[in-house]
Amino acid sequence: MMTALTKAFDDLRIARVRNVLWHVVGWTLLIFIILGGLLAWGVASLDAERWVSNDPGFFGGLVNALVWLLYGVGYILLMWLAFAVIAQNVAAFYLDRIIGAVEERRYPEAGPAKGSTIATDISAMLRFTGALVLWNIVAIPFYFIPVVNIIVFYLLNGYLFGREYAEAVGFRRLPPAEVRAWRGANRLRLVIAGALITLAFSVPILNLAAPVLAACFMTHIYHDVQRRAGAVRKT
Repeated sequence: MMTALTKAFDDLRIARVRNVLWHVVGWTLLIFIILGGLLAWGVASLDAERWVSNDPGFFGGLVNALVWLLYGVGYILLMWLAFAVIAQNVAAFYLDRIIGAVEERRYPEAGPAKGSTIATDISAMLRFTGALVLWNIVAIPFYFIPVVNIIVFYLLNGYLFGREYAEAVGFRRLPPAEVRAWRGANRLRLVIAGALITLAFSVPILNLAAPVLAACFMTHIYHDVQRRAGAVRKT
């Protein structure tokens, strides 16, 4: 597991992977800048000073400052809560390219994969986003319980991220039934990998590279499992 993670960080030196990383970071930050601008425009349109009176004075300025403070706190909270969803949605269009670049460099013996289509990428993106949002909403009551919240957060999102990236890698080479069988046979490994991916999305700065690292990481896990399975069959 740690070997795969180390290789994933080293994969950032691959030119094609690094190029995708800049695309993902750029588009993700652009989306957040646009969202921040729209929210700021909305706050400015509220004209909070006029809530007090037609001649707001000091108290009106204080109310306005409080509204902008709430905007700042809310925007930071939004970035923290929504970052994984937005970054993952942006990265979804590049996953096939990332995995292909890593396989070409690290696993040339595997040969070319069938890859994925835009329709498949969009379908997977929507399904994953829906599951991520829905299950985290369901888990909200647990997030208010100390210690339990950390366990639930990493187990739940570890399962979701592990499944998403396992399928992104597996569907390039295996039919759906075999991908499900592969996931089932490696459930614990994939949940742990997903928890590490979730942790990467939770760390500022590192989270910018998290989707790309996650794709590289899961590619190494997949090929390591396949290599071990092949070795067992030969003995």
